[in-house]
Amino acid sequence: MKTWCVSVVAVVAGLAGCSMLNREGPDVTCADLQNGVVNACEEGIIATCVAGEVRFEVCSDKEACDGTWQEQGAYRCEEGDAIPTPSATGGSGGGTGGSGGGSVSTCESTGICRLATAQTGKIAPFALDAENVYFGTSCAAIWRVPKAGGAAKNLIPASSDCSQPGQVSVDGSYAYHVRDYRDIERVPLAGGGLEILATDAGTNWVEVDGKYVFWAGSGLVRYDKSTKSHQVISSTVGDEFVADATHLYWTSSNRRNLYRVAKSASVGAQPEQLEAGEAWVNAFAPASGDVYLVDEYGKTLLRIDFDVGSKQVLADGIETSANSGFMQLDGSYAYWYGSSRIFRVSISGGTPEVVVEATLGVGGFRVDSRYVFWTDGDALWRADK
Repeated sequence: MKTWCVSVVAVVAGLAGCSMLNREGPDVTCADLQNGVVNACEEGIIATCVAGEVRFEVCSDKEACDGTWQEQGAYRCEEGDAIPTPSATGGSGGGTGGSGGGSVSTCESTGICRLATAQTGKIAPFALDAENVYFGTSCAAIWRVPKAGGAAKNLIPASSDCSQPGQVSVDGSYAYHVRDYRDIERVPLAGGGLEILATDAGTNWVEVDGKYVFWAGSGLVRYDKSTKSHQVISSTVGDEFVADATHLYWTSSNRRNLYRVAKSASVGAQPEQLEAGEAWVNAFAPASGDVYLVDEYGKTLLRIDFDVGSKQVLADGIETSANSGFMQLDGSYAYWYGSSRIFRVSISGGTPEVVVEATLGVGGFRVDSRYVFWTDGDALWRADK
């Protein structure tokens, strides 16, 4: 039977947070627990921040914290208990949690919220539309969960061979993804059968717009949605690329140069090249002819005019994460991540600020007009900007 121990708000320095049944619980503060975003567990005692106080739940099993089914920062006493959904406004160790299995996430309108949790394996890079987040999990299942929180809906079932998911993209009518570096697939957002657009694509990345689907295999491939035919428009392309309204962009293998080619380019088009100078391109994002990039070597955030090559330093001495690959723009700010934090700085330059403290790490992120969304691999999170 579970019992509760509620901590005193003011405790003697160095005193363990909770001791009973000859156990010492986690010696933590609400600051350590990010005011309810994560919980902690030690010797079968779970510490959670609720309304500014650290509270403790004592599990009947002293070894519960070490269970192979536990998730760091989302501990529970028994495997069958609901995965907690912590909140920056004060979570509970026994809250309900969203998951890749379709359970319901409970999100306040503000603060930090766990939108979904992968039941098995990891959450892959994800995509947004106006109302939803689309993500893949191991065994190439694709899910949709409302940005506001709620039940996750399965769009593409897991495969029997448990192949790994790739990038997910949406175009308003379909969700697209790559199955196991092999097949380009799509499924109607309104529901319906799975359609395979290409096999043996040799890629894990796909981008879409209103007319085309693009992927990088043995060259940069453009698939016409109306004619259902595809062409190799460039033999030079990186494993991953990003798109703006008119072009596709990628880096050289040594991360020293940037390339782009027009979406409407003729077959065999020669990509344009932008030399990044001494920069080592950690992550980048294009916007209206400019490219914003994180220089891993110089620890700077740069804006480069692709057409004329002029360069502006927007911030220096920044924190980065090697090989992050992810950067986002929202019209006012440029976002990137370093270590376990997501940063932003004005696109006019200035002092970087921390938007999210992601204790469990960042495996990829996206932004919209209101929120930052990210995955730590095991779960999908949302926070106010």
